[in-house]
Amino acid sequence: MDDLFIEEEIAELRKQIAYHNNLYYKKIQPEISDFKFDKLVKRLQYLEQKYPQYKVDNSPTKIIGSDISGNNKIIPHKIRMYSLENAYSLDEIEQFINNIKKIDGRALAVTTELKIDGFSINLL
Repeated sequence: MDDLFIEEEIAELRKQIAYHNNLYYKKIQPEISDFKFDKLVKRLQYLEQKYPQYKVDNSPTKIIGSDISGNNKIIPHKIRMYSLENAYSLDEIEQFINNIKKIDGRALAVTTELKIDGFSINLL
C-alpha cells in the first residue's frame, strides 16, 4: 500500500476520533455508536502498529477519553483497576481474564454487567 495513502488514512482517523470524542465527552451528543467508534480506534491502532513511523505521542490510541474537568479531584486507587477495553465476545472476555491472570497471578472473581458510562469507582 502506498505510504502517502497510509499517512492520509491515519491523519483522517485521528481527526474523526477527536471529533467523535468531543461530541461524546464534551457535548454529550454522540453521532455514532460505541461499536463504530471502537472500530475507528482499532483501525488506527492496527495502522500505528503496522507503520510505526507514523506513531505520535498524542495519538488518540494513547488517550483515554474523559469529561472530567481540571476542577475535579482525582484519587488514585490502592489496587489497580483493569478495563476490558471494549469486549464484544466471550472470547475477548476470556482473553482479558487470562491476561490479568498472567499479570497479577491471583485467582479472579468476575462480575459482568451491561456497560454503564461514567466515573470509575472502586469501593472497599
